Amino acid sequence: MTAIRPFLFPAALAAILLHAPASAADDARLAEIEARYQRERGACEQAQDKSACLREAAAAREAARRGVLDTGQGSYEQNALARCANLPVEERELCVRRTRGEGVTQGSVSEGGVIREYREYTLPSPPPPAGTSVPPR
Repeated sequence: MTAIRPFLFPAALAAILLHAPASAADDARLAEIEARYQRERGACEQAQDKSACLREAAAAREAARRGVLDTGQGSYEQNALARCANLPVEERELCVRRTRGEGVTQGSVSEGGVIREYREYTLPSPPPPAGTSVPPR
């Protein structure tokens, strides 16, 4: 047993030092979770069903602490792009471009819908330079 003792202190010290950065990151993550929870509680003041809103906020905080809360941002874009996959091949690329924000967006959900428009103009080929002949059709 005495032969193992000299190695026990460095191993314990290494475990403590390696845990410190993770602990700081965990503290920052928990602080962000708590800040989000407080914002959501504040928003519950205007909710129609305040008790349900508070329960949802608490459930979201617990899910975030366990690391299983899906904020939905990634899945929102995935869903939008999945809709483009069902279009004909020649329309698919333009759909993806509209979904990613290119073009013009008008309207809102409260107005009945959001319309995304992307226009691509194709100019005709320039006329041949003067003095060259154009082959007949």
